[in-house]
Amino acid sequence: MRVPSPRLVRVGSIVGGSQAEPGDSEATIPGVLQPIIELASPIDKVLVAAATQRNDSFFSTFELNVAGVAVAGGTDIAHFSKGLWILELAYSGMFTGTTNGPLRDGVSLNDPDGVVAFFIRLPRVTGSQLAWTQRYGFSFQRDDFTITLRNDATVGGDVLVQTASINARRML
Repeated sequence: MRVPSPRLVRVGSIVGGSQAEPGDSEATIPGVLQPIIELASPIDKVLVAAATQRNDSFFSTFELNVAGVAVAGGTDIAHFSKGLWILELAYSGMFTGTTNGPLRDGVSLNDPDGVVAFFIRLPRVTGSQLAWTQRYGFSFQRDDFTITLRNDATVGGDVLVQTASINARRML
């Protein structure tokens, strides 16, 4: 397979004494290697929170700051249509206050039936700090999958700070 690449000619011109010849602007890739080329659509929108379903690439981010008493909640930062998506997730969180291990703060993937699976959870241990990044490839069979920044209830004296962002690239 021949792949056009004008960069090859530019690189060759940097080296002194080289001459461009027919075929220099192409890279030949043998079929046995079966390379995978990621050709995502460009980012269409930057979102603060993603309430509406997206069918094209986007970037979304959300920050949660809680000091004292607050109820549990969650904010959808991504809402997907069906298809193949590459997701680059980033999360940072900090908690200080009343230690309570079973509580769940973090980023989750939610299917259309309401099942929740956490990508990352911040432990509710006073002094906890966490920073995390990960890349995933998902092929969603149905619409309405979401990614949510979640927080459980806090009590007086608790401080919870969370930031999550996603670079979601639609592949197919």
